[in-house]
Amino acid sequence: MEFVLPPEGIMKRILQVFALAGAIYTVNGQGTFEAMSSYTIPAAGGAVSGTAGWAFQPTTTISVNSLGCLRYLIDGSSAQGAMEVGLWANNGTLLASTFIDTTNTAFNATLYAAISPVVLGAGNTYRVGIYSPSGTTLVNLVTQGVDGSGTFASDIQLLGAATGTSGFGNPSTQGASNTLLLGPNFQFTRTVPEPSTLALAVLGGLGWMVVRRRTS
Repeated sequence: MEFVLPPEGIMKRILQVFALAGAIYTVNGQGTFEAMSSYTIPAAGGAVSGTAGWAFQPTTTISVNSLGCLRYLIDGSSAQGAMEVGLWANNGTLLASTFIDTTNTAFNATLYAAISPVVLGAGNTYRVGIYSPSGTTLVNLVTQGVDGSGTFASDIQLLGAATGTSGFGNPSTQGASNTLLLGPNFQFTRTVPEPSTLALAVLGGLGWMVVRRRTS
């Protein structure tokens, strides 16, 4: 089987296009993002004896590098002191946890603490939640677009509010879709190199074809 290559000028243009596409995609994938960048607080709140937060699915593969808690729960109008924050897989496995207090780094409306990066697969279900060591966590239940709101990154699909029964543990009880309990947050990077990898593979393949043709 023989490979028929386009004229040399067209070949050069193809190579340039693939190289540019790979570079652009790599740039777009860089940087750190917040799962929830902004929110509005509903008027009503309540107390949870266990862990409170929300369930979600990443729409792309991401790497979580810090966990956080909204500032108003620690040093604002609803201050409750330090909070423990956790990230769980759908089967209840604790993937990461940390404590957040007023000494942690603030970014926008959240206080964050760095963790060892945890890779989350696209389409899998995870839960993030906060817990007050006092035993009672005061939180606000949001129904998106009805009572309060949360603005999420395009990589994060909100599934619903999530709670645990007691203490710090997997918030496995999921509420109605499009709801969340305000409190936990996290930062992540995108780890989806497939398009740029594909571009490199195509470049390598085309280069091999050029060499093969010239040496045949």
